[in-house]
Order: sequence, then C-alpha cells, then structure tokens
Amino acid sequence: RMSGDIPEERAKLLAAVANVNLPSQPPPPPQIQDGPSPAEFETPLELVLASALEIFLEFMTKYCTLGPLYAISQPLAVLKTRAVYRTLQQSAVPTPRIQEVDEEGNLVTPPRPQLPPVTWRRLRSEEGSSALWMGWHSRLLHMSAWQGGAVGLFDVAVYFPGNSTPALLMKSIGSIFSTICVTHPLDVVQTRMMAGTAGYTKTGVYQGLMRLLKDDQAYDGIGRTMLFHVLSVPVRFGYLGWFTGVGWMLALYPLERRAAIARLERTQTSNPDAPPVKRLGWFESYRDTGFQYYACLTFVELYVTPSWITAQDVDF
Repeated sequence: RMSGDIPEERAKLLAAVANVNLPSQPPPPPQIQDGPSPAEFETPLELVLASALEIFLEFMTKYCTLGPLYAISQPLAVLKTRAVYRTLQQSAVPTPRIQEVDEEGNLVTPPRPQLPPVTWRRLRSEEGSSALWMGWHSRLLHMSAWQGGAVGLFDVAVYFPGNSTPALLMKSIGSIFSTICVTHPLDVVQTRMMAGTAGYTKTGVYQGLMRLLKDDQAYDGIGRTMLFHVLSVPVRFGYLGWFTGVGWMLALYPLERRAAIARLERTQTSNPDAPPVKRLGWFESYRDTGFQYYACLTFVELYVTPSWITAQDVDF
C-alpha cells in the first residue's frame, strides 16, 4: 500500500464507527431477579397469591423428592430416636426400695435395673415391622415444609429491591429462621412419633399437633433445634463436599442429641425419686448407642441416594 492511502482508509473507518452509535459507557451489571418484581403486579393480592404459589410449588417438589429417600432411611431415624429416648426412660426407672446388707453390715441400695438396648430385632419383635417406619409421614411433611418454605420465601424475597450480598445473606437467614419457627411443632410431633411416646403412636399428624397445642408443648426445644438446623445449612444447601459434609454432620451429633432430648423431655411421667437426666459431655455423646444409627443415617442420606436428590434434601 502507498502511504497516501492510509489517511483515506482511516477516515472511512472513523465514519463507519460514528454511524454505529456505540455506547460511550459499558452497561450496568444486571440485578439478580428470579421472578417478576412487585411493580409488575397490579394489586397486592396478586403478589400474595404469586408468593403463595411459589412456596406451594417448592413444598410439593420437596414432598415428591424426599418421599422415596425417607422410605429407605426411616428405620435408621427411628432407631436413632429410640436410642436417645431410652436415656429418658432409664432415668424414670424407680430405685428399688429394698436395701441390702454388705459384708460389713452396711445398708446398700441396689442399682436401678438397666433397660435393654434398642435394636431393630427387638423393636420388630415387640411392636412389629411397621414400628420401623413410625413417624414417616410427619417427618416428610416437616422437612418438605421447612426446606420448601425456606427456598420459597427466599425466592419471594429476591423479588424485592436490595439484592446486594449483605442483603441476600439477611434474606436467606430470615427465611430459614421463619420456616423453622413455623414448622417446629411438626418437628416435635415427628420426634415423639418415632420415639413411640404415649399419645403419639397409632395416631395422625393432625391429632399429634392438637395434642401438642393442648399440652402447651409445641415449641419444646426450639432453641437447640434452631441452632442445629442453622449450623447444618452448609451441608443441606451443598456448600460442602461429601466427605467434608459427613464430617460436619457427625461433629454436630451431640447438639442434635440434646435437641431431641429437649423435644422429648416433657413426655416422661414425673418421678420424684428419679434423678435428673444425665447430661453427657460433647465427646461422651459419641459413645451413645444413638451415634451409631446417626452415622449410618448420615451416610445413607448423603451418599446412598438417587441422583435426582441433592444435598439440600437431607434430614437427620
């Protein structure tokens, strides 16, 4: 090319670029928006109905997904709950009033008789095979309402303005706390059904809820239960890998055990001669029989699951 042609070509290129009307500044980053904004609804009633539909669809999704999983893992959940409840039953066993005399002539009170350990063979022989799936429906309803409600409320909260990282964190925490408070009575019902406590066997979920409200026990143990659910969020929503998630959930067993005892403690008939329930230390809880069933339950629900079930569909 001749050097005289360069200015002419450059002028043509500049003219072509000027006719394109390119923006002088890059466009702003898009806002996170999973659904229509509140401004797109004509009335508040439409917004409420759309939010309710979103939560209902999330609930039905969890209900259909968790049903097959809990049908497999329910016996382990029942055995784990029975092992924890055996601690309360053992504390209610009365002390023998007949005293014995030792070799030195001193009066000695014999120890309390020990209750037999909880095993699937004994449970099946004493109560039938159906006892291994006791509380399956209440557990399914509770976890579907809790997880579906938390996801649905968060999706609804994202509709509203203010989706920065701190705002999204606050919306997520608020949705989790709200659903835990609403669904905690179902958690108490499922725990008492799986433990086989009096008044909660061979009954429906509705009757169990009415009994809780009548006895004013619907929110027993909500503090420890809420702390356990919040600490298990990294596993439930897939923030941790499988190996790390299993280790994290196993480390939370002492807290889960204390939360279950708090939900069951007021079901025992008061015995004035019975000592208080022995509180095991954090590391002593791992020697409890319930930890073996809890470890198997964690493995089954985190690993031996169908491919369409994600980590957020896990219950312990």
